[in-house]
Amino acid sequence: MPYVCISGYHVFLHRSLYSRIMKDTLHHKPAQYRVASVIAGTKESIETKKLMLDWLREKYRENQKTFNELYVRFCIVDEDAKVDVSDLLYDWCHFSKLGKLVDKRDFVEKVLLDYAGESLDYPVGKSFYLLINTCSSQNVLSKLFSKPRFLSILIDTQDVTKLEGTFEDFKIYMGQLTLSFSRKSIHVQLCP
Repeated sequence: MPYVCISGYHVFLHRSLYSRIMKDTLHHKPAQYRVASVIAGTKESIETKKLMLDWLREKYRENQKTFNELYVRFCIVDEDAKVDVSDLLYDWCHFSKLGKLVDKRDFVEKVLLDYAGESLDYPVGKSFYLLINTCSSQNVLSKLFSKPRFLSILIDTQDVTKLEGTFEDFKIYMGQLTLSFSRKSIHVQLCP
């Protein structure tokens, strides 16, 4: 559940915000419940999702003016940015329908990293491809019968220094490269 919609606002649940909400909503629950709440499909995880959404709705009702600054906008830096970038891009691809993430690891590397526990923080690896659909035609027949064309961007999470913006309009800073994402486009900028 990395992003949710609260009263028309898209809230990206980056790890620090997710942890904060979990802590606030589950502090009174027993340890067994907290463990079961992170296992997909359990009644505890379904109830926890509802509790988290209710928590965010309550924050929105408390102060609509500051909700945007506190929960919709984000500025994630350093290690947190490295870990959150794949979740943010995966959700942006799903939301915008403009791209997809491609894991560049081979089977053995996936198994070894999964065994080492890295697949939780880096589900598509520390380095992966972002494929952007370059077909801009709105014609249905053209989309059906033309060969899709993609622009491939290699994302090395270890180069990511900052994620900033809102879920619908954000920037990723990677060394001398800045990637700007919106609902309908992506812009690549080289910085001197």
